[in-house]
Amino acid sequence: MTQSRFEAFGNRSIGLANAEEVVATTKISKPKNKLKKQNSDSFPIVPTKQITFSLAPTIRKILKELRIKNEPGQSDARYLSNLIYRDKFGENLYDENGKQMFEIDPETGEKI
Repeated sequence: MTQSRFEAFGNRSIGLANAEEVVATTKISKPKNKLKKQNSDSFPIVPTKQITFSLAPTIRKILKELRIKNEPGQSDARYLSNLIYRDKFGENLYDENGKQMFEIDPETGEKI
């Protein structure tokens, strides 16, 4: 038996001091980005045939106004892709029927 109460619980104060240090060093939260990456890696990426454009709201509004004024029968995505595939003379570089790109002479602007 122990002679006094302090001998029995004397080491407890040292153990608590060490425990606080251990808690302070091991209490580190994991970043949330790693959890998101692990979840997204488990889902397969399915390739799509359609290209989508993500635009800022102000640019989307400007393009919509231009599309309605110039070519109201087209969708926003088709109008944007037509704008991308035009040369400086305004000719389409993409043939929708043959689904191929045209080569254009830079000086004359004629399709080769």
